[in-house]
Amino acid sequence: MKRILQILVITISFLGINAVSASGDCSEKLELSRQYLQSLEFQKAIDTLKDPEDCAIVSDLVLFMKAEALMALSPEDARKNYEKLIQTCELQPCSPLLVRRARIALIELLLLDDRNRAIKELERYVEKYPFDDYSSYLLAYLKEQDGLDASSIYKRLFIKNSNLSPLFKDKIDYSMLGSEEFEEKLKGLLKLVRYDEAELAIKKRLEEEKNPLRIESLRRFLGTIYFKKKRYREAAEEFLLSKEYYMLGLSYLRSGNDEGAKKVIDRLIKAKDRRVVPLAIAFARTIRDRGNFGDAINYLEGLLRYFPFDSEQIQWAIAWTYYRIGNYEEAKKQLMELQKKYKKPRYDYWLLRIAEVINQKPETGEDISLSYRRLMDQDSGFYSLLARQRLEKLEGREVKEDVSAGASGPLILQNITTSFEDQRHSENRQIFSQEDFKSYKPLFRRFSIFLKLGLREELTEEIAALMKDCIKEAPPWELPVTLPEISSNSEKPGPLRTSYSLYFSNYETNDCKEIIRDIGFFFYSAGQYYRAVSLYSKLKTLPEMQGRIDDRLLYPFIYPELLLNVSRLYSIDPYLILSIIREESRYNPEAISPAGAIGLMQIMPYTAERLIRATSFNHQERSQKVFNASWPQYLQNHSNNFQRLYDPELNIHLGALYFKRLLEQYKETPLAIAAYNAGERAVDSWLRNNYSSMDEFIEDIPYGETMNYVKRVLTTYEKYLRIYRVSESNINR
Repeated sequence: MKRILQILVITISFLGINAVSASGDCSEKLELSRQYLQSLEFQKAIDTLKDPEDCAIVSDLVLFMKAEALMALSPEDARKNYEKLIQTCELQPCSPLLVRRARIALIELLLLDDRNRAIKELERYVEKYPFDDYSSYLLAYLKEQDGLDASSIYKRLFIKNSNLSPLFKDKIDYSMLGSEEFEEKLKGLLKLVRYDEAELAIKKRLEEEKNPLRIESLRRFLGTIYFKKKRYREAAEEFLLSKEYYMLGLSYLRSGNDEGAKKVIDRLIKAKDRRVVPLAIAFARTIRDRGNFGDAINYLEGLLRYFPFDSEQIQWAIAWTYYRIGNYEEAKKQLMELQKKYKKPRYDYWLLRIAEVINQKPETGEDISLSYRRLMDQDSGFYSLLARQRLEKLEGREVKEDVSAGASGPLILQNITTSFEDQRHSENRQIFSQEDFKSYKPLFRRFSIFLKLGLREELTEEIAALMKDCIKEAPPWELPVTLPEISSNSEKPGPLRTSYSLYFSNYETNDCKEIIRDIGFFFYSAGQYYRAVSLYSKLKTLPEMQGRIDDRLLYPFIYPELLLNVSRLYSIDPYLILSIIREESRYNPEAISPAGAIGLMQIMPYTAERLIRATSFNHQERSQKVFNASWPQYLQNHSNNFQRLYDPELNIHLGALYFKRLLEQYKETPLAIAAYNAGERAVDSWLRNNYSSMDEFIEDIPYGETMNYVKRVLTTYEKYLRIYRVSESNINR
């Protein structure tokens, strides 16, 4: 039991909070000053910040807090502090976010007595930070007040779908956009899943548009919107008019129009358009499912002659068709050819399954259990997982049903508790030690102060800036600010040539990878799990770092107390919830899919609405915080639904509740996972094929995206169990 708690706490306490405790008296002074600011005791706040020698490492934060306090007492002195902060940060590293806020505050103060200078400063600011919509809107507003034309600024904000658009809705509309501007606006609306608004705009534009090419483009957009909204028949009409034949064929297939699909697919085949191959394979499946087995095989063999470069996926479709219709000898023949050419675990596994069915030894002549064990030991993901399942069944052991049962994880739930506090300083299972951070102590002390004060947004942006600055003179290693990535193409590590070296001691490493590896801890501590996982995933691809990136950094136990509470509330294994989160959003609470799914567990707004309205929330089955506080507001303000789904707590509760209902409905974990991705209606239609085992169902899922999704979630689930060593043999230790 104690061991499990120690393992779970790793992802929220990599250092035992050693780095945070190093902040000492400085963080206490800053916290006290902030409390005075919140209680409007401005002079006390200023007095607390007088000459804090131990806060030199966060001098920019001290200056900013002083300026905030002085705003109410002496705007002139506040302005001087903001100016000093900006000047100081031209010579030394500072928080980029604090600098931007200081610049905006300075501009607002200048507007009181030096309007011309304020506008010039604002123009420079907008040029430097074009992503700051507020500053752009402020500049447009001031220009209008001076009788100047600000339409270009309003248009830019309108096209980028700024949240401030309602403030100037009477100043610009769609009719003022050129064709290219209109399409740019549409792309933004689709990315934001504002399909209804985009649909109305397109229909109105179509009434006015005369150019045939523009009309085709608009109808293509409209078809895409209908397809994303699963209005496949309407999508097909638009794709037919816009001559988008691949999407037309796919829309016909999704809507059940087999005759229409065949005509389109035949046309694409004759044009030798390789995009048609997965469509043609899907059509062959419909022929098979109608019982025309010979026609399905002939169709696929004909396809193979047209597209020899796609022979592997076509030949697999032939092999799988033979398997599904019970012609195991032909299936075996096809699979042996595939395995000889491509040597993939998929083909190994299904050859072993055929050997089981026809009661023969594998071609190697060895015992089938030994063959399954060999495949299992390859650690080849999904098929190694299936091999373990088959091996346990053959050996007469009780199968740990990761794949074939509704895993609610009762043993885990009975034995895991959320009492983390007593385990936070566990010395036995820390991924990093304090020694790892010794050489970067000044910089990490600064970051720790930001953490302790809860300045997570400031911390995250500063880390991103440091990472970019750290490698700016080594282009092959450059990392974008928004998503940490590292290329493995460079032969040499990027040297540390950055103003941040002012914070390092004389004996620290000059290898950027070392700094970035350790900085990942602060991403985790700031709740930026997706950034940390992205960072460590890229680092692990580098040969010299492979043995130094713990798997727990790639598969973290995020929001541990929340996850365990939710898993207990809905009787779902927390590692299964984590696996869905990882594959749905890669731990990014702000993720949004092309279909409109939102947040960590990618909840569709209409699914959330349905869950909330259909559930009676009694006190035994609800979280007080979520249901009593968040959910009533969510119900009362319909316009707020979209934004509230980004809240990790609400999102995880909704996702777990939905998944629990799917488990109760289908009784089998893979079916529930498939329904979570593709919907219940799709899964119900697939189940009409009467599968004898879950591995057959998974392999036969007609939507490639859903089939791969189910495989990834189950593989990730097995990975979580293996990393954290949760099994029946050690669960009660």
